[in-house]
Amino acid sequence: MALAVAAPASGLEADTAAVVTVAQRIARHSDMMRTMAREAYDNPAVRQWEQPYDYSAISADYDYSGGNRAVDVQRGKGSAAWGFTADSCIKHKSSTLWGSASYRNGRRRGVCWNESSDADMIYPYFTADSIGGDMRMETYSFAGGYADHNDRWAWGASASYDAGLYYRNVDPRPRNTTGRLDIAAGGAVRIGNSDYHAGISAGYRKYKQSCDIEFVNELSDNRIWHLTGLGTHYERFAGLGYSHYYNGHRWGATANLFPSSRRGAVASVEVTSFRFDHILTALNKLPLQSATDNRLSASAGWLAPGRVHDFAATVSLTHGKRIGSENIFGDPAASIYPQLGSLSLYRHIVTEAGVNLLWQWRPERSALLSVNPRVEWNRSDESYADPHRRLLLSSVAPAITVKGARTIGGAWHAAVSVDVACTLPVDNICELPYNGSIPAGMQSTDIRRYDILSRSHTLAGVRADISRAVSDRYALGISVSYFRSSYTQGVHADCVDASLSFIF
Repeated sequence: MALAVAAPASGLEADTAAVVTVAQRIARHSDMMRTMAREAYDNPAVRQWEQPYDYSAISADYDYSGGNRAVDVQRGKGSAAWGFTADSCIKHKSSTLWGSASYRNGRRRGVCWNESSDADMIYPYFTADSIGGDMRMETYSFAGGYADHNDRWAWGASASYDAGLYYRNVDPRPRNTTGRLDIAAGGAVRIGNSDYHAGISAGYRKYKQSCDIEFVNELSDNRIWHLTGLGTHYERFAGLGYSHYYNGHRWGATANLFPSSRRGAVASVEVTSFRFDHILTALNKLPLQSATDNRLSASAGWLAPGRVHDFAATVSLTHGKRIGSENIFGDPAASIYPQLGSLSLYRHIVTEAGVNLLWQWRPERSALLSVNPRVEWNRSDESYADPHRRLLLSSVAPAITVKGARTIGGAWHAAVSVDVACTLPVDNICELPYNGSIPAGMQSTDIRRYDILSRSHTLAGVRADISRAVSDRYALGISVSYFRSSYTQGVHADCVDASLSFIF
């Protein structure tokens, strides 16, 4: 269970009354204390206390990331995309209404041994080929929520929908469409005469991805494989099932303790269970594979803001286990494959723990200095039963963010942050014996991933945000960031992001 104590940041005593102009809202929005208890906001009933002021922004942005080598070729070596985003949070008396919408168009570069999309969601069951290439992408998302409260009760609900189109115009030619619907509802009750609220929420996700692969070149001898994890594939159906889809459902629940004043103790715990099936449409909807992913997340912390100095400390823990199963089929009769059984061969156990600290100094109301040191421990243990294969990666990652912000002349607001992080390997195991039925290129992807991720890694970057209020209600803003990621094996990547915003 997660425990955190929330107290209002310096200046929160006046809350909404003190946040009148758009310049004041921008300054308040850059306060890092606002996000220290973000796990609690997964409950829609609690999210209404995330901020006591209105804030809306419409942005156009462009981001680019690219490296000299891919860390994981199944996810590509970089991307470039432009897009539009609109976000809004509106307060009216005791009610809070929030919403967002976005559109992105771009390209994911250097994807190989993976013709499916949403890799982090449907792994390890990709459909793959040995050629790969850049993948075009278009994504859309819409989200919204409503929350309200009275003297004793609080309630809220939220919904979001994300859709994507991914394709390539040269062989092999995948065309993937994805859809993800999330809904959640929650409630909370005030504890005695305090400002603490104990809350619970429940959420549901429906996910589907439809995939079709074509080869226009009639002389092409390329082959499609259905991967099963760590360089293995379902050999019987290799070269079949060019049309397929993924169908999944996720259930989740949270429990929270949160003070409506944002001062005091706050606690959160979340449990989720996600299951999906990989089905070959071209073979009479043959259920080839399935996976179940169960996760438990918890966080705990203490927030202690003051008039000049703010302090915060949080800890978090996540444990997840994904089990993958492959179905066994008999000889087909009338083009229907009878299912004889199922084998659970793939397993992935993930454990993450972290400590997050924050100190902020306000020498005056128009200036803010934030220092955010943190450290994370990660352990990823993947294994495949037969043939036996295992990939264990464990590391410790200390990091620090230093941010300075200032309001100048009542209209200008500038913020600059510097991030430095280092990943240090702790315990790594690579057991990937060669198997003659595994294509050599497929085998090398996991060996390459291990060779890179088992080395030290550093990340450094800077972000600058500048805004100018054109009236008490409207402002224009620009943000630019640059990050450099480097591994000791000579692998590096650069990330650049720029956006122009209209804030009101």
